[in-house]
Amino acid sequence: MELLVHRAYCGIWRAAEPLVAWYIKRKDLRRGVLPAFTAERFGVSKLPAEWKQHAKGEYFTLWIHGASVGECLSALPLIEMLLAEPFALEMKTTTVVSDGALSTPRQKARIVLTTTTPAARQLLNSRLASITLKTPCIFAPMDHPDWVKRFYDTWQPDAGLWIESELWPNLIHEATTRQFRIGILNGRISERSFRRWQLPVLNSFAHSLVSPFSMVLCQNEQQRRNATVMQLQ
Repeated sequence: MELLVHRAYCGIWRAAEPLVAWYIKRKDLRRGVLPAFTAERFGVSKLPAEWKQHAKGEYFTLWIHGASVGECLSALPLIEMLLAEPFALEMKTTTVVSDGALSTPRQKARIVLTTTTPAARQLLNSRLASITLKTPCIFAPMDHPDWVKRFYDTWQPDAGLWIESELWPNLIHEATTRQFRIGILNGRISERSFRRWQLPVLNSFAHSLVSPFSMVLCQNEQQRRNATVMQLQ
């Protein structure tokens, strides 16, 4: 059932692609968004020059997504902390040091932040400009399967973090296919959304959205229970 629903979802995106692309371009043009920035919504973006100077394995690439200004601003302290010094990664191989103790290798991070609104993109790039290692904020790709793949091909994240509750099926599905870890910070599932996801037609699809996350940190206990039910159903 999950596979059929996902195929239908992708089919709808492909059928609607011309109309969606026209609408996005028109809307961004009216808001004064540069065409090169609008292209990011279709997965077309470029690595910062600073990133190209280093081999892929030199850094751990973390992708953080926040829908709008508030979510993105809440991620700034985390970004500053991760960029301040190398950190241990559970997914890396554990090694044995000379005294016999186990040690997890530490690695520097580089981060790409995505959002959906022009205001958030502009503000975050301004706030991030002072960070030594270039940390860009770009528009997240719309959830068309081809646009998502294009985005992942360019940035090749090692892990992804969603802020709050904006979940997109193809972004999640493709992350699972590429076998990199994803998590949710400050997760929020409203009671209305939770009841809707419990409908017989949607509950298995809801499970496919939440179950791939290896970490879900919720705003409160009720949100945690809702997320747990969706993961297990």
